[in-house]
This record gives sequence, structure tokens and C-alpha cells, in this order.
Amino acid sequence: SSSSSSSDTVIITGKDINMMDDAKLAKAAMRGVIFARLQPMQKERIVRALQNSGYAVGFLGDGVNDCAALRAADVGVSVDTGLDVAKAAADVILLDKSLLALEQCIESGRHVFANVIKYVKMAASSNWGNMFSVLGASLFLPFVPMLPLQVVAGNLIYDFAQLSIPTDNVPNWHMTRPLRWDIGAIARFVVVLGPVSSIFDFITFYCAYWYFGGRDDESTFRTAWWIEGILSQLFIVFILRTAVPEPSGGPLTRPLHQGSPRRRRGWWDMDGGPSRTLVGVTILMAALSICVAQIPSIGKELEFVVLPGYYWPWLAMILFGYAALTASLMTTVLPKLLQSRGTDAIQEHGLMPIGARHNQQHELFIANGDKDIQIVIDKTV
Repeated sequence: SSSSSSSDTVIITGKDINMMDDAKLAKAAMRGVIFARLQPMQKERIVRALQNSGYAVGFLGDGVNDCAALRAADVGVSVDTGLDVAKAAADVILLDKSLLALEQCIESGRHVFANVIKYVKMAASSNWGNMFSVLGASLFLPFVPMLPLQVVAGNLIYDFAQLSIPTDNVPNWHMTRPLRWDIGAIARFVVVLGPVSSIFDFITFYCAYWYFGGRDDESTFRTAWWIEGILSQLFIVFILRTAVPEPSGGPLTRPLHQGSPRRRRGWWDMDGGPSRTLVGVTILMAALSICVAQIPSIGKELEFVVLPGYYWPWLAMILFGYAALTASLMTTVLPKLLQSRGTDAIQEHGLMPIGARHNQQHELFIANGDKDIQIVIDKTV
């Protein structure tokens, strides 16, 4: 065998691998090695040894000898000029002669997944709170708190507004590390923040029933709650989507792409700020909901009535209080509640910077004939 005495780089051949168990093989790969003169099954063994150590492994190859490792890797990558059998075994085929395409795929995937988590949190917490509100109102009111057609109209407006979430921006600290799906952590998020909306719904019930004329007119009560419910769901998006920013100078403050930062043309273009589409659609749907309820020719079809002028200052205070309490819980109570689940559960909700985690990356070099292939092994890819 041929080897280097350097502590940073060691050359290991296939013959050396035959004398290693999987634990030693994984340790050598994580230390940073050059593997040379490998047989197909030895490449696969290196991949599986790293996987058994808790790493997600990517493998790049274009020949018959790479097929076993391509199939075993978490992400097998081949090139358009590779053999058909290698391309069939790969998960990703590069059409361009650049690995930057993989970077773009990772960035796009993390962006989409972050927005998916964002939508799940918003929708689940909103529905959870609405359930409490409807049940509570049904127990104390002598009439139905909201008509079925009004519920459908409200859901239609809210769901249309949520169609803009895929266009929303994602903070840089969500791009430096991947988020992970954890239904238990999401459930805790919903349990904590969901009932908050019910608190302010009950305040609206009280005001609408005793001060806005809802005790004498059921339509007034339903109109007051319908507008408050729709606007609170629409604008709370800008609170639930936020995350605690990573402190400047943190270990992972840059996104995957290390080029120059994007030119900021306004607060909506700042890293992590809401997208123009999200802001525009939300405002449009909020205006539409008010028009539907307050324009007599439209509102009468849904049994809405025109509300008194003093309702609107009360509504503004209720919405402000809801936003302030939710933001406070997201930065105080909720992180402490999720601490029992560890760092991963907290960061998946944007409640602590992903950059707070140690950057564990290792480089694996595999000498494939006359080609040297460099693969970055990331424990949390």
C-alpha cells in the first residue's frame, strides 16, 4: 500500500480497505483521505460506512464501476456524458459541466421546504385556534356564530392569499443548513400559538355582542367576527413567517453561494423579508374581505351588515394585540418549550439560528482511474 504520513491527508488503496473494518474505514474517510485503485464494491462500502456513522453521502460517478456506489449513496450524481447504466443508477444527472447546478438544486429545495414548513405552521395554528373559537362561541351564544356560506367565503379568501407563500423569501440562516420534518415539534408550535387567536376571538365576541349591537342583531355579530377572523389570519402571516436573526459574525452567516450579496432595493428584497407578491396579495385579500362584508350589494348575499364606525378602532387594537402577543411567545416561551427536543427542533421553527450548530463537513476524495472526484460529506444534508 502507499500512504502519506500527513495527519491531514492519507492515501488508501483498495488493498488497504480490505484490511479495515467499517468503523476504521469511516473514521479514515471523515479525517480526509484519498482513496485510490478501488473496486466497485469497495466504493459502495465507503459510502455505507459513512452512512452508518450518521452522514448523508453524495457520490459522483460516470462509469460501470461507480454504479454500486451511486445506488447506495443518498444522492447519486452522474453526468450527461456518462454511461447509460451509471445515469440509470444516479439520482441526479448533470447536463452542464459545472457542479454549481447541484448548489442551485440544494438552494431551491431548501427554499421550497422552508416555505412548506411555514405554510403548515400557519394553516395548522389558524385552524386549531378557529376550532376553539367556534366551540366556545357555540357554548355561550343563543345563535350560530357564523353561517356555513360565510365560513366558505372566508376560507376561500384566506386560501387564495396563501397561494403567495411559495414566492416568499427565506432567511439566509435557513439556507446554510437544511430544515428537517418533525411533526412533534410542529405540534408543539401549533398547541402554543393556536389558542392565542382564540383569546382575541373571545374579546371580539364580547365586544361584538355587548357593544356593537350583536346581542340584538345576529348579522352584526357575525360580520364583526368574520372581518376580525379574516384580517387576523391574513396579517399574522408576517409574524409567523419570521425567525430570530442570526447574530452578525456567526459561523454560518453566508448562504450557500459565497458570491457578492444581492443588491437590496427595498425592505421587501432584504434577506428573509416578505416577498412583494406575499405583501401585495395579502393586502389585496384584506381589502377584498372588507369590501365583501361592507358593500351592501355584496354583503347582503352573505347576510353581512354595515358595522358602526367605532368598530374599526377596536379592530385595530385587537389585531395589534394579537400580533404583539404572538411575536412575544415566538421569541420567549416557544424556544424554551422546544428546548427539551434539542437544538434541531428549535431551529426547524426559525427560533434559533441554524448557524449556531457546528459546521460538520468533510471532503472525500476518490481516485477513479485518472479522475479525482471530490465529494463534500455533510452530516445534516
